[in-house]
Amino acid sequence: MTKNHNVEDSDLFPPFRTLCRICGVEVETILYRTHIESLHPEYVEWSRLWGKWPKFIVGSLAAFVILDLVYVRSLWHNFGDIAVACTFATFFLWIGQYARKMRAFRDTWRKDHPVPDRVSGSRGEVGHTS
Repeated sequence: MTKNHNVEDSDLFPPFRTLCRICGVEVETILYRTHIESLHPEYVEWSRLWGKWPKFIVGSLAAFVILDLVYVRSLWHNFGDIAVACTFATFFLWIGQYARKMRAFRDTWRKDHPVPDRVSGSRGEVGHTS
């Protein structure tokens, strides 16, 4: 008397979905990379280059800490505070640059792919003249 449900057909396990940060489309998570690569190749190229920055930042901060521990602390006792301030400033500048670039990608996408509501005016009908 019990029904056999296929896991793929069941509502118990809906697919995980991700919202595209550029065009706002909801995509199944396993297809997100395909979506990004096919519709937003300029973002893929930028994010590949962007991914190199964390290594540079972490390396620079590690050098800063080593310099502090080995040499500068004996000369200047406030250097640790400056290192912490530089770390936070670098982090916030990095996040701010990311947010500005994502906004630029979204604005470019919206300019290239206008929604009919924005094109035609208040009624939202394409080709409607009052």
